Amino acid sequence: MKTSFFKYTAILGLSLFVTTSCKEEFLNQTPQSAITIDNFFQTKEQVLASTATLYGFPWFNFNDRAVVPMGDIMGGNVHTYDPSFQAFMVFSVQPANSNLAVSWASLYKVIGMSNTLIKLIPEKSAASISKEDLNASVGEAKFMRALAYFYLTRLWGAVPIVESSDLATGDANINRNKPEDVYKLIIKDLQYAEANCLSNKSAEGRVSIWSAKALLAKVYLYQKDFANARLKAEEVINSGQYSLMDNYADCFKQLKNNNAESVFALQWKANSDNWGTQNTIQSYLAPYNEGILDTGEFWFLCSKY
Repeated sequence: MKTSFFKYTAILGLSLFVTTSCKEEFLNQTPQSAITIDNFFQTKEQVLASTATLYGFPWFNFNDRAVVPMGDIMGGNVHTYDPSFQAFMVFSVQPANSNLAVSWASLYKVIGMSNTLIKLIPEKSAASISKEDLNASVGEAKFMRALAYFYLTRLWGAVPIVESSDLATGDANINRNKPEDVYKLIIKDLQYAEANCLSNKSAEGRVSIWSAKALLAKVYLYQKDFANARLKAEEVINSGQYSLMDNYADCFKQLKNNNAESVFALQWKANSDNWGTQNTIQSYLAPYNEGILDTGEFWFLCSKY
């Protein structure tokens, strides 16, 4: 018994010696076979891949639970018997309505992911990537952040401004900011995107300077700054990048995604098995016989708004 005791004591002592003798860097090695923040942003393609995440998934719950009920249903364009949406139709929405909670969280998810990329892209990208490419990607993230705040302040008025992921602590008592201050951030972000994003539509679906100008025109309209709204709208119209479709209804058909009239659209994945990457609106609304869909698998088709 003593022999066993001393044997295990010796092993334990050796183990403690080895553990306490290890240098700190031995326990904090960068993984060699896994993607990390420090080894990912090495090529232009990887930087573009990082911002591609902003075009679908973080918007999913807002797209699924808010766009139709808070937009067309409350606007009187849609009638529904869906109990989760009926409150919006009769203007009896209560604060505990789950659609409000998930939509709010979805928009702040967009903001949180955008904040992270705005910080990481300049800090972690390889020196070989041009400043123009880095700024264009940061511009995409700032466009998305501006769009999320544009929805937030129009729906809720005063909302918390969170410009850094370091501040997103989950504290429910974060102060709200007045709409006029939220609009200042929106315009600032869109002006950055206008100055730095792609100058043409060559990259299908990507935010361009014209996307930023178009959204700026809409923002100015909501502020009743009609002179600047007209200025930005005319810049888009006269850019030569866009043209009106012969049939307006074609803008909403799957086969016409990213068409000549599309200034910006979320990019949903078709036939995806990963929940949260599809456009579920068509599962609620799209008819078979209007050429909008080509199959009955509504949940797995790709479309945009």
